[in-house]
Amino acid sequence: MLLAASPLASGAPFRHDGDCIDPALMASGLTAFPENMRVIGSQGSSETEVDLAIGFTVEYKNSYKIVNNTATREVYVLYQCGSVAPSAEEIPVGAKVFAIPLAGISVTDTTALAFVDALGLGGRVDFVTQYATNPCMQSLGIGGCNKVALGFTYGRNDEAKQAEFDAQDAAVDAFFVYGASSNAKEPGLLQRTEWIKYVSVFFNMEPEANAIFQGLEQRYATIKAAASISTTKPLVAFIGYTPPQWGESISVSFAAYKLSLIKDAIAAAFPDVTFQYFSFQLRNMSTAPAILKSMLANVEVVVDESAYNGIKNDDLSMANFMTRYGFVADDVASFPFLRNENVVRQDGFENPAGSTHWFEAAVTNPDGVLLDLAQAIAVSNPAALTSIQESTPAGTRPGFLRVLGKSKPVLLQALQCPLASCEIPSSEICPFIYKACDGSINHADELVRCAPSCNQDESAESVTPPPPPTGDAMGLHPFALLTVAAMGFAALLC
Repeated sequence: MLLAASPLASGAPFRHDGDCIDPALMASGLTAFPENMRVIGSQGSSETEVDLAIGFTVEYKNSYKIVNNTATREVYVLYQCGSVAPSAEEIPVGAKVFAIPLAGISVTDTTALAFVDALGLGGRVDFVTQYATNPCMQSLGIGGCNKVALGFTYGRNDEAKQAEFDAQDAAVDAFFVYGASSNAKEPGLLQRTEWIKYVSVFFNMEPEANAIFQGLEQRYATIKAAASISTTKPLVAFIGYTPPQWGESISVSFAAYKLSLIKDAIAAAFPDVTFQYFSFQLRNMSTAPAILKSMLANVEVVVDESAYNGIKNDDLSMANFMTRYGFVADDVASFPFLRNENVVRQDGFENPAGSTHWFEAAVTNPDGVLLDLAQAIAVSNPAALTSIQESTPAGTRPGFLRVLGKSKPVLLQALQCPLASCEIPSSEICPFIYKACDGSINHADELVRCAPSCNQDESAESVTPPPPPTGDAMGLHPFALLTVAAMGFAALLC
């Protein structure tokens, strides 16, 4: 994803008073961003590089951060609100400057939306993509409140639409648009997940992002280890279909993150290559089915990434799949994935319009995705399947993938999260410096995130409450954390 958050000077959203630092505290000489509250990763001469992701770095100064999105060559200067903005000499040429934490945002990128939600920041979303699957975000957007995020091209050549966009522009700090974190260039699913740390730096939520990622990484490793008892490695292939209006073709994907996911599920990718963005395209539709059949002859699990125009995901059948790719009844006995009915779909969760949760929150639930695929692969290996099921960590939320014909998509909809006032509750994000009851000026830590309340008990320590959850974290559907789709973010998971 590419972060294209744009600074806006025409207005400002509501900001909690507690977001900003008392300027007098900066005179203490303490840095606004102590080391224990920074993004966890390897430390270079001045920049922090995260552990797995390769597309961004963060450099911490006394009262501001310099975020370098190396994937898109975008640079952001983020200064703590309440402090003095960095001087022109301190700002890199071409950098965009924001006061943080961002108070209100417009989000058109569904995966950026998942990161924001996983961090408990749904209350800072003022306008949301029409493709949202999160129930609360649906309720905020097309599901009721109609606070739908507008793209930058919305108002071109239309004065009325331009005025509508300008009004939205004036109401937010920034736009998170397609590519908001550029993680589509990362070669593995966990690397893509680690971009939650990138989003967190715009909100001073690094400690929370570190903890979320660490938990996901540990659960992912546990599931991978459980699947490793398998002594066989069945072949798995990701295939897709592009309709005529976009240049009809059938494809086999070699995306690096998919091959890595297959191997972590203890299977063999077909073919076993390491191209990051490459897919084998069959554009001659008179010969494509025969070539595809020759390629899939020994494949035991097929992940079908195709959209079926005119057929709802809930109504899809094996017959639809076979027709799409040119298989006939006589082929069933010859192809293991047909014979065992092991065709996997990415539409385990969807909104009423058919947009799938895969393209929104799979990246914030890598353990759930791995569990889904590992169970589909191990279905013919009882010992491995038992090991996986018995070792599934608490907190893992599967369901992104489903086996065609054996389960139906789960519907996520706005009524699961009604918003009476068309607002998701939010709370302050405390600065990392506070004044204690004894007058001392201290850095925050994981236990004492905000200034203590000194009115009732001067010795009491105040621990900030967790950020208010939205749809994925409220138990409204089973996520505690969390093609080229029409809205264009599909590079993340395609």
